[in-house]
Amino acid sequence: MSEIILSVNKISKSFFGIPVLKNIDLDIYKGEVHAILGENGAGKSTLIKILSGVYSLDSGTITYLGKDVLFNKPIDAINNGIITIHQELNMCTHLTVLENLFLGREIKDKFGKLDTPKMAKEAYTCLKQFGLENEVHTQIKKLPISKQQVVEIARAISWSSQVIIMDEPNSSLSEKESLELFKIVKDLKKMGIAIIYITHRLEELEKIVDRVTVLRDGSFIMSKMFNDTTIDDIVKAMAGRSISEKYPYIKCDIGDTLLDVNDITCEPFFRNINFTIKEGEILGFAGLVGAGRTKIAKSLAGIYPMQKGEVLIKGKKANLSNIKKSIDSGIAYISEDRKQEGLAVKMTISENVALPNMNLYTSGAKTILYKNIVTDTMSLVDKLKIKMRSAFDSIQFLSGGNQQKFMIGKWMLKKPNIFIFDEPTRGVDVNAKINIYNTINEFKQNKVGLLIISSELPELLGICDRILVIANGNIMAELDAKNTSQEEILKYAAH
Repeated sequence: MSEIILSVNKISKSFFGIPVLKNIDLDIYKGEVHAILGENGAGKSTLIKILSGVYSLDSGTITYLGKDVLFNKPIDAINNGIITIHQELNMCTHLTVLENLFLGREIKDKFGKLDTPKMAKEAYTCLKQFGLENEVHTQIKKLPISKQQVVEIARAISWSSQVIIMDEPNSSLSEKESLELFKIVKDLKKMGIAIIYITHRLEELEKIVDRVTVLRDGSFIMSKMFNDTTIDDIVKAMAGRSISEKYPYIKCDIGDTLLDVNDITCEPFFRNINFTIKEGEILGFAGLVGAGRTKIAKSLAGIYPMQKGEVLIKGKKANLSNIKKSIDSGIAYISEDRKQEGLAVKMTISENVALPNMNLYTSGAKTILYKNIVTDTMSLVDKLKIKMRSAFDSIQFLSGGNQQKFMIGKWMLKKPNIFIFDEPTRGVDVNAKINIYNTINEFKQNKVGLLIISSELPELLGICDRILVIANGNIMAELDAKNTSQEEILKYAAH
């Protein structure tokens, strides 16, 4: 057995008197991929923030390379070789790859000036092992997300890291890009680097993971070699119960056409797009990252202007020239990016619920009905099974899954005709996913039209009625979700 490189011993942490971690024990071995699993709110994020120096611990010890350590700030963990790659990439996108690699530890010559040639040489060597040697002087924002992810990994390697924590590293990656990431992870293992891997995509565990540890409600539940357990056992440990139906599908009578999209174009993103969505129908958008799926959705949401074509809602031409007019037409768009586009993270939970619904909470010119806001917020908590402490807490302190539920819930109050979900279950646990699917199915039963964009093909196959495959801004195929396969979808998506 490999040597233990990092040990967590009886760690506990509370916030506002509420226990978040309770006497957690964990051993991380050199050169292994160790998955830490659990539902949103299980304590995973708190644990990795303690390991990375963001939070202090209340009790317990951390042993690293045989010595007890205490990280008071992130730079302490980084200087000791423990690097965290967050789900939301943490780079200065206006700077080049080279500048990001050496940010905060620039190499200077004897005159105190930046030694750019030396940094470029080291960057080239570091990036070559990942096939990015030609991107040394490229701005980060000009790289696709998959390559930005690799730059984060390269930066971690350049810090001589011993432990790399990856938090949902492939949540924004396509199937092909995820496979490339797995290859890099395997290469890191060969270098003796320990990988702590946080993921909600249980199907990927068999591809790279050596050991799994499950947390639930802040407590340690189990830790086993992956080959000594099963996905069903892992799900049961995470949820505290068996999950019988991963993708609950319901069949409804299809009603009249709600959305009729005719020949819409928004160059250079997409062109000549035609499709319909009927009452009680779920239409899926499949395709690789950058195929144009989100751009089409955002045009319908009034974000990107259409250069030609028309959209009919319930048979009437809709004005979707801006976001407000799209909302007024009965379209609700749920973004894949919770923090940037979906929520006001510095505001309270109830304020986020109120923001798109102020017409429901005003009486007269100056009166806001705060009591009604709180009542509706608590109603959403019950309906969507949301875990929270108070409606007046900042929404940023909720787990990702509970944030996602509120992002859906606030639009439910507007009772739209058409819901557009962009990656609706990105970064949420299996139990939260099922809650979201059940909510989507409830919309379906209520004759709402639904458009689902997802990079998880089993999700599309499981909950949709029809699937459109998008590639290079064009519709390549329309498929019956119950009579197709992942292979057929990928064949059209790769065009």
